[in-house]
Amino acid sequence: MCGLAEAVFVETRHRCLRADGRWRRAADDDGPEAALLTPLARCCLSADDPSSATTHHFIEGRPFVHALQLECAVRLNDASTLPH
Repeated sequence: MCGLAEAVFVETRHRCLRADGRWRRAADDDGPEAALLTPLARCCLSADDPSSATTHHFIEGRPFVHALQLECAVRLNDASTLPH
């Protein structure tokens, strides 16, 4: 990451990563949001970042995210991201 991108990521992580390891929509909004899966689909986080799995598990199964999960599966070529 370049300097500015890394600084933005570090600050966003500080504000929006909950103590339990999952991402939230905003510093003051813990609600579920399908867009939280976008960084996973675009490989913005490393595959072994535990916040990815924790966030995915939190969002998984909520009806409004099925289309985004399909996009993740296509982008990642990984059917395990599809709802069961």
